[in-house]
Amino acid sequence: MMRKALLLGIFGLAAGQMLLAQAALPKVGAEFPNFKVKSLTEDNKEFELKDFRGKVVVVDFWATWCRPCVAEVPHLVKLYKEYHEKGLEIVSISLDQSVAKCKKFVEQNEMTWKHSCDGKGWETELVRKHGIGGIPAMFVIGRDGVIVAARARGRNLDDAIKQAIEKKPDEEKKDGDKDKEKDKGKDAVVGDTAMRTLTGEEQALAERWLKIADGLANDFSYRRARHYYELVVETFPKTAPAITARDKLLILPA
Repeated sequence: MMRKALLLGIFGLAAGQMLLAQAALPKVGAEFPNFKVKSLTEDNKEFELKDFRGKVVVVDFWATWCRPCVAEVPHLVKLYKEYHEKGLEIVSISLDQSVAKCKKFVEQNEMTWKHSCDGKGWETELVRKHGIGGIPAMFVIGRDGVIVAARARGRNLDDAIKQAIEKKPDEEKKDGDKDKEKDKGKDAVVGDTAMRTLTGEEQALAERWLKIADGLANDFSYRRARHYYELVVETFPKTAPAITARDKLLILPA
């Protein structure tokens, strides 16, 4: 069966750095690292994520050439109007290579929140640093700076923002303590498990399936994406790709 699986997957190779990038993807329950960027709409004025501590923040990785991203814009505009006065901020990081085109799109579509675009596309520093392998990628960050939802879109984004806005500070602290305990247990399991390193055709196939799954998830084909993530977990247990696939399954919408 393994031989058959290898033959089915060998026709396509994922990018060599895909696995390393995914390993750095910010996770729910962790604090989103601070960053400093230049504003797209405020004459390159610099701002930092920590400037919004105490507010609920959506960090949105997107681009004007990304159809799912563009489809989400009216939804973001609506959410911003509804929740901004209650403490919501949005920080959109564009992967556009034309800064002028991005700025024009933002102005035309009344996207009146914070934006940054350095024109470097997939080479944008934050994209590489946080292992963003597909867009749109939205992270909802609570008032305490901790990620409460990752890759949230549509109704899931609405729910995550509403819950974060309504959550009281003492509730956030309790939830944070619970997440830390979960992480400790997870780290212990990983530490006590003998990990296997993939090479050659197995590595190529695992990366291929992960890339297919990411693409399907970005196109809202969650059921098919789940199939490929589970395939990686079942075919290559106790490996880095399996851990990546498992983490993606945890945040994949039903």
